[in-house]
Amino acid sequence: MIAKVFRMAALFLTVFFVAGISAYIALIAIIKSEDTVIVPDLTGKSLLYTLELLTELGLNTKVKGSEYSDATPKHHILFQDPSPGKEIKKGRDVRITLSKGSESVKMPNLKTLSSQQAHIILEENDLVAGTNAFVYSPVWKKDQVIAHSPAEGNRIHPGDQVNLLISLGARPQFYQVPDFSDLSLDEAIFRIGKIGLRIGEIQFVYAADQPLNTIVSQEPRTGYRIQQGAPMDLTINRQHGSGPQEISTFISGPRLFRYRLKEGFMKKRIRIQVSCYGFSTDFHNELMTPGTEIWSLIPRHTHATVFLFSNEELIKSEIFDAW
Repeated sequence: MIAKVFRMAALFLTVFFVAGISAYIALIAIIKSEDTVIVPDLTGKSLLYTLELLTELGLNTKVKGSEYSDATPKHHILFQDPSPGKEIKKGRDVRITLSKGSESVKMPNLKTLSSQQAHIILEENDLVAGTNAFVYSPVWKKDQVIAHSPAEGNRIHPGDQVNLLISLGARPQFYQVPDFSDLSLDEAIFRIGKIGLRIGEIQFVYAADQPLNTIVSQEPRTGYRIQQGAPMDLTINRQHGSGPQEISTFISGPRLFRYRLKEGFMKKRIRIQVSCYGFSTDFHNELMTPGTEIWSLIPRHTHATVFLFSNEELIKSEIFDAW
């Protein structure tokens, strides 16, 4: 009888021990499953997707580096460590290698761009500006890219050189300098503008045997070859304080140039050019309403010549003596 009781007690203890061990193992397995995750396959996935996924799984993202790849787009995952399917604890690092994209790129189209814009695009594509060649062209604007080598669409690599052919604009015209002697200032300025030159330095001398307010010398001299847009310097025969003349007015008092535009309906571009101290400078250049009165202060203590242009047509010139 006693032996039977002992057998029953031993069986009960055995069942209780086995049940306890099973419960412990099950509890450990549950706890362990909560602390570990299965590493997903990240290969070919975008960096943004990878960051979001690993964050949700409680894992850290570590970027080991980047490599060029023709098969994997830029900013997508090339390699990962640990490998897909491996079980790791939460809070551990998953190291990834990013793709830098294809090592070769298509040559962009730089034609019609300015040379500055072209150089910016080359820099953005990790390309190097090579040799710049320049040619005159009646079709392409100045500083536009006419062609480049390699040509558009060719496969090139970062660091490759790109050579540019850049337009200098239309070939400049050259003229034989005409003789402005004995012309009035207005007549000389009209002819200077007509052949595409510009007003340079205006100087004054007095020669009793020459007509007043006429051109007595010029630079460049008559017959010289001069490029379109170059300045033409003139010397005018003028007696100091000579009073009103046919083309100019000597103003005693404030050094002030005044002019009222004619009445009308359309605005015109008004430009005031002042020649003094050996330079010609635009003091005023803008669209103005008809009837507007223009006031412009003129530097003192030097001869100054003022030219007023309406839509690039000379409509008034005025000389101020030094005082």
